[in-house]
Amino acid sequence: MLTLIEGAEIFSPTHLGQQDLLVADGRIAWMGKGMSVPADWPLHRVDGRGRYLVPGLVDPLAHITGGGGEGGFAFRTPELAASEALKAGVTTLVAALGTDSLTRTPAQVLGKVREFRAAGVSAFMYTGSYHLPVKTLTGTVESDIILIPEVLGVGEVAISDHRSSAPTHDELARLAADALLELLAANVPAERITFSSDANASLPRFDGEGRLIEMRCGQIASLWQQCVRATRLGVSLERALAVVTSNPAQALGLGSKGRIGVGQDADLLLVHGRTFAIERVMSGGQWCE
Repeated sequence: MLTLIEGAEIFSPTHLGQQDLLVADGRIAWMGKGMSVPADWPLHRVDGRGRYLVPGLVDPLAHITGGGGEGGFAFRTPELAASEALKAGVTTLVAALGTDSLTRTPAQVLGKVREFRAAGVSAFMYTGSYHLPVKTLTGTVESDIILIPEVLGVGEVAISDHRSSAPTHDELARLAADALLELLAANVPAERITFSSDANASLPRFDGEGRLIEMRCGQIASLWQQCVRATRLGVSLERALAVVTSNPAQALGLGSKGRIGVGQDADLLLVHGRTFAIERVMSGGQWCE
């Protein structure tokens, strides 16, 4: 089935104006105006007038197996559902283990990543753990990156966080070298290799004496919420969108993600042009109802 989205205002995230867009086999096949479609084509038409068509959001760090636990088991945060991510407009994400590498494991993260993929989300993961020596799937960071397609790199590793294992300079240098060499061997451009800062799924709050008094759960919907908030504070939609689409996609080396253009993956959000409400989400060429 082909999908023709007609008359939407397209942001790639660069503003491209009002155009039509054809989706075929999970990718963007054509963009322009006035496409003549043969009557016998299996075509689904979508009216995009009065709507913005923007790239699906790219979340470079998500704790999909849950986070927290530092204040005891009552402070553990729940797992994320793929449906929650898609509802929030996130069509691509990278999962990390987080602070708890005792009761949660990289294998659990990989299983959850594959669950997300089965649900239509382009999901990846970082190997490793918050503390050193890092926990891995195959025994080493190098073999995880080379042998497991879902693994993009190593992270998140705590350096100065009070919950860190106080790694030495030499330990961190060795870990970075392991990741760098294997990413280069996997043909990931060097300028796109990044070490992500921690966007925690668990958000602790302490009193004046350093005692944990509350644990809030980070919301994946905050990506789009903050993008909209930025536009209302005067930031252009193009610039705000880039932060949650093309920028992280480029940093992660995911060339087919984060942009709208012919040949790109059909990860798209149809957004109300006045309220900025996400009305429909397409991931991999399929509408997520």
